[in-house]
Amino acid sequence: MLRSLLYYFSFISMIAANPSHHGQIQLTGSYKYPGITSKVISFSLNWFERNGIVKGLYVDNYFSGGEVVTGEDNPEGAHLFVTFSKEKFGTKSLVFFLPHPLNSKNLQNPVSLVTRDQQGNVKNVISIQDLKFLNSSNTEIQLQEEDECSRGFGELSGHCGVYAGLVSEEEDRRNFCNLLFANALRLELTVEGSLYLHLGEVNEIVSSPGHLIGRIPFNPQKKSIDIMGRICEQMIGVKTSSDSCKIVHLKGIFSTELENKIFKGTYRISEEGTNKHCLYKLSLEKRS
Repeated sequence: MLRSLLYYFSFISMIAANPSHHGQIQLTGSYKYPGITSKVISFSLNWFERNGIVKGLYVDNYFSGGEVVTGEDNPEGAHLFVTFSKEKFGTKSLVFFLPHPLNSKNLQNPVSLVTRDQQGNVKNVISIQDLKFLNSSNTEIQLQEEDECSRGFGELSGHCGVYAGLVSEEEDRRNFCNLLFANALRLELTVEGSLYLHLGEVNEIVSSPGHLIGRIPFNPQKKSIDIMGRICEQMIGVKTSSDSCKIVHLKGIFSTELENKIFKGTYRISEEGTNKHCLYKLSLEKRS
């Protein structure tokens, strides 16, 4: 489940295609999906790039209302990866191949899109020619990030960011967990609506390991959350001899106290098929 997303959410802001220029890249367009006679898929790719590493968001009118984008940009071109949480219409992932440097002139050449199924087999190779390109400034990025933390966030509007504070271990059956080994634990609610527990400081340069817990519902009607995820691989800070499946469960409430954004709740990890579990109590304040 974590795959390449494991280190995604430690980046707060990124740099666009030129490493000396701070900005966001947006690519919008449409294409005809093979085998669907009347369906034209319109999409939007929004991303940042720093030192060749790409992070962003993908939205279209057919497969997804919002998925994380990861990838890399190098002198040969950019590869952008989109993986759906579940296979949709026989498609599990998309890969965009973009020219380098990415600009309006280069987009006169077609952008390639490869679709893959659950097993990673190539389904289609599509040439996209209907494209529009935008490279925005820092100010525009800040405004857009603020807007992104409002659209679809409902009662949690404005609560995106990194939270830090008091973390205590309440239960640990059979010495299953040791999350407090980290110098700092941070909880992040990203502008994509995902919740991530960092086992270390969060900054733009050094990626911290951690746990991707899950995603808040679209437009939640209350500030309390009850998010569960399932991770079937080794987890940092969790003692297990195999890639057994673990259930992660974050429960709590966001609030505002004296203009400070607060999160209070619990984080539980349990191993399927055993009695091993641990429970941590969180009392955190938004730091960035």
